[in-house]
Amino acid sequence: MFPRQFYNAGVAEQNMMGIAAGMALEGYHVFVYSIGNFPTFRCAEQIRNDVCHNNLNVKLIGVGGGFSYGNQGISHNPTEDLAVMRTLPNLTILCPGSKTEAELVIKTMFELSGPVYLRLSLAPKKSIYKTIPEYKIGKGLIVKDGKDLTIFCCGNITQVAVEIAKELGLDIEQYKQDYKSAKVKALVAEEKQQFANLGKQGMARLGVPKFLINGKEPQGRRTVEGWSAIIEAELKKIK
Repeated sequence: MFPRQFYNAGVAEQNMMGIAAGMALEGYHVFVYSIGNFPTFRCAEQIRNDVCHNNLNVKLIGVGGGFSYGNQGISHNPTEDLAVMRTLPNLTILCPGSKTEAELVIKTMFELSGPVYLRLSLAPKKSIYKTIPEYKIGKGLIVKDGKDLTIFCCGNITQVAVEIAKELGLDIEQYKQDYKSAKVKALVAEEKQQFANLGKQGMARLGVPKFLINGKEPQGRRTVEGWSAIIEAELKKIK
């Protein structure tokens, strides 16, 4: 559509990031795009030194977030990108979980000045919103009201969470009341302490992020369907 505004850097993502930084220094609003692993892990130094520390107007777009690429393995499934990118200064991270959310965050991204990482996954098969929600960076969107349990999620796992929510239900007002209770406050404080300890242990082990389900760390690589089966099995234990 705009041939003079598109440049193919080839299999040279680090050079691509350096070019993007240079163009941004000249006043251009630059967008770079690749499969999730490559514009993040491979370019981490260029993003940190050239883009983020200079607070440049470069938008990083990574596709195939999480386990979107399935059996293509760790070379194509970025599961640590959010943890890595969150450590960088001046960087805004957007991680939509549906087509509607993607449209909303892209509009917001255009209006932002400074570096942004947009993490996209596979195109969602179903719409999860009855109406278009009001979106603001840093504020969550309520997908469904219900009772007994609140599920927090982002990105492509949102599709799985929505299916689980249909079975369990979510009641926002009940959640607010329960959260204020002394028992829940104590549990939250304990969970925060466990998370802090886990973070310290993770730093001691090169800062590797953890994914826990009911306090257990699943082992091995799995597809989205595989993770869904594990979560559903654990949910059955607490019904």
